[in-house]
Amino acid sequence: MKNNKYIDEASCPVDYAFKRIGGKYKGRILWHLHLENIMRYGELRKTLSDITPKMLT
Repeated sequence: MKNNKYIDEASCPVDYAFKRIGGKYKGRILWHLHLENIMRYGELRKTLSDITPKMLT
């Protein structure tokens, strides 16, 4: 059995998932894509107004 540092640190499945995904905006981007299914780059940019174009790309 492999020793996985994420499993050791995580207290629940959601916490484990966010530790694996990481980053400030990745969770927010995934959430908006989950709600709308398909979004174009410009739509995501309008939805996440505080994100930079470099970070979104």
